[in-house]
Amino acid sequence: MRGSLGLEERLDAQPVGPGHRRVTLLSGLGWMFDAMDIGLLSFVLVALASEWGLSQGQVGAAISVGLFGMFVGAAASGVLADRYGRRAVLISTLLVYSVATGLTALAWGTGCCSSCGS
Repeated sequence: MRGSLGLEERLDAQPVGPGHRRVTLLSGLGWMFDAMDIGLLSFVLVALASEWGLSQGQVGAAISVGLFGMFVGAAASGVLADRYGRRAVLISTLLVYSVATGLTALAWGTGCCSSCGS
């Protein structure tokens, strides 16, 4: 009878163990960093709007483009996960996110801001 169960049923029948806790913790950390990224964007965008003299429409457009990009990325990731597996897509997206975040360390400007004169 056990052989007739599908993968999903077998996974659901398993007791919660260290593997489940690890996946939950790692997924939660990924979600936390994603939410932190979104939160930081809202604070940084306010400062950039003031610094660059952006209108409310331009700020709204920047936010909309970011949200649209997340929508497209989520849809594409879902399709790719169906084809290549969730783990491969999750690792790939985390790798791209990590490299892109690391590359921000190479970004520089001519000074901290126009108000301090440096």
